[in-house]
Amino acid sequence: MTTFEMKRLSTTAALIACVLATGCPETGLRSMTCDTEYGEERGNFLSRDQDRDGVPTQDVIREEQCFAVVDCDDFDPSRSPLLDELCSDGVDNDCDEDVDELDAIDVDMDGASACDDCDDEDPLVSPFFSEVTCNDIDDDCNALTLDDFDGDSDGASVCIDCDDDDDMVSPLYSEVSCNGIDDDCNPLTPDVDDFDEDGFSQCDDCDDFNPLVYPNAPEICGDDIDHNCDGVIEACPGTTSLDNCGLKITGPFSSASLGESFDIGDVTGDGVPDLIAGAPDLDQSDNYDGVGGVWVIEGPLPFSQAPGESVVLGLDDLSSFPIGRTPVFLSGEALGDAAGATVRFVGDVDSDGFGDFLVGAPGNDYGRPGQDQNPGAAYLVYGPVPSTSRPLAELSVLLYETRAHAHFGRSLASAGDLDEDDRPDFIIGAPFDGPSDRGRGYLVLSGDVAPGVMVRGGAVAIDDVAVQPLRAQGNRSFSGASFAAGDFNGDNQWDLAVGAPGDHTGGNQNPGLVAMTQGVPEDQPFGFLEMEAFAITMEGEGQDRFGESLARVSDPLGDGRDWLMIGAPETGDLGGALHLVPGTVNLSEMSPEGATITLVGESGSLSGAAVANAGDLNGDGFADILVGAPGATDGSDRGAVHVIYGPLDALDGAGETSLVEVSGGSFIGEDHFDRTGRRLVKSGDLDGDGWSDVLIGSPGNDSVNTSGWTLSRAGALYVCRAWDLGGS
Repeated sequence: MTTFEMKRLSTTAALIACVLATGCPETGLRSMTCDTEYGEERGNFLSRDQDRDGVPTQDVIREEQCFAVVDCDDFDPSRSPLLDELCSDGVDNDCDEDVDELDAIDVDMDGASACDDCDDEDPLVSPFFSEVTCNDIDDDCNALTLDDFDGDSDGASVCIDCDDDDDMVSPLYSEVSCNGIDDDCNPLTPDVDDFDEDGFSQCDDCDDFNPLVYPNAPEICGDDIDHNCDGVIEACPGTTSLDNCGLKITGPFSSASLGESFDIGDVTGDGVPDLIAGAPDLDQSDNYDGVGGVWVIEGPLPFSQAPGESVVLGLDDLSSFPIGRTPVFLSGEALGDAAGATVRFVGDVDSDGFGDFLVGAPGNDYGRPGQDQNPGAAYLVYGPVPSTSRPLAELSVLLYETRAHAHFGRSLASAGDLDEDDRPDFIIGAPFDGPSDRGRGYLVLSGDVAPGVMVRGGAVAIDDVAVQPLRAQGNRSFSGASFAAGDFNGDNQWDLAVGAPGDHTGGNQNPGLVAMTQGVPEDQPFGFLEMEAFAITMEGEGQDRFGESLARVSDPLGDGRDWLMIGAPETGDLGGALHLVPGTVNLSEMSPEGATITLVGESGSLSGAAVANAGDLNGDGFADILVGAPGATDGSDRGAVHVIYGPLDALDGAGETSLVEVSGGSFIGEDHFDRTGRRLVKSGDLDGDGWSDVLIGSPGNDSVNTSGWTLSRAGALYVCRAWDLGGS
């Protein structure tokens, strides 16, 4: 029963009670006592009320004696003057002769009677109200709601569609990136993002999940990836001439032999790596002919960014260098010194906050003056290097040898921090020192040298500052021809490897020897530290010259252990070889036979004459390496440098493999007898772009000066990048 029906019955009952009582003047009804003269009793009276609605028919009422309401239809209980009008039933319910009039009851009191109100119990529903969208109610009583209205016919009603006028916007759709529209009606769904955090949003980046891929990124050939988003995947051409590299620096005069030695390190104190390049002034047979010296070129260096084009800077014309980057020349002292035959950055030896470096002068006669016997010397140059050219002797301490024909300073190396005193140590080789060219290596522990001994402008005999010299037992071993320091067993201590490429302890040929010690070598009673007594020794075969070059690969697998590279340039038919020795917990397990990866060069190429750690050239997270082959190509001594991309453990188990076949590309010398790849050093970032650059020397290169004269064997240095091998 509805509220309206209950109210109606309640009203009717009240009126009947009033009539049967003493009277209800306010209603116009009188008590039944007005009918007593007819002898009627209440029962009689009511018995004439046929429909029992409390109102009798007119023939029992006498108007002059009793005023009363009269039932307009005493046979229909839904009609009575005591009732309210009902709607939409076509009946005059209240006997006022009007059907469904406007003054019908308004239960919810919203201004619309029950006749017009589609829900007279809800005051928020009325034909006088406007429709409210998306509340599932017919608010304006028009029998329609807007809840299901879909203005753009995209399958989502106006109630859930954030733009019901755009059929491309709907909560049923997925977000479309980079159109500036909330396609899925979810403001939390990003329209623009940079998932790989490479500085380019997904709107501009062709692969926003690879940080090496973005517009104008350096292209890396051979990896099937479009790095620069130009729609072209670069293929490696295999080889490229050095004249395609981004920078070439030519020697200042004939026979300068620029490119014979070089290294990088911050020696000016500005935090940017600088280029240190020796110009030893060698004759055509590599004899010590001139004074020599070293060039310091402050970084960053200018590069050509156009593929296949090179910036050429000539040391014969210093105005060709950028303003503020004029090279400084540090000159040797006497004819035949060959200062700059070797150079090596070693770090801050004197703890003054500036990087220091070594310059070898293997023809220097300071230790045996006037005898022209090449005992040799090395300058320890203290940074910062001034902005004007000076003699080497003014900026350094001269470390000299006294034994004749030692060629002290012929090889140089940083030894890390062998004694763990937070001071860089270094080692200087004298490969012709001692009886029958056994050779020696002199280890200098910087922290053990007394203050005031190695001072700028001074000279000190190497025997006064070095620990006991290292040597092999065999004659003509050329001990100290090469060195490498690293943590090869993962114990967080530096280990030292020493090469003796002429060692022939086991026969008459020159198989070569590499010995390794863990930490600082222990003193031995006979005055020398014999390499054969080191923790591990490895020998070559035949006349390989095993150990001609050594280099460290810094933790290529991320397990805390460095790898050792060993060059053997006279392996086989002078094709040469590179032996890669993985790091191991037990140094005694290292051997060329069972634990190495061997890469063999082409006939006559002398591959392995120089080896170096290249860092991560192509940005794939793996260490890469460089192998010099100064005898390539086709016996012309044009020379080449091969790039081997990591991961290096992918080569493990392959046995003896062709170097060229596994190479990711090769830089080829420009002309015959350039001897490209004769020397190599670790790579670094010389142009400040965040990528490792490759330094390559061609000491035999001829150049043309600004006057048009050909400078024979002036030499050249090239700075190349991985994409110079064929990328853009």
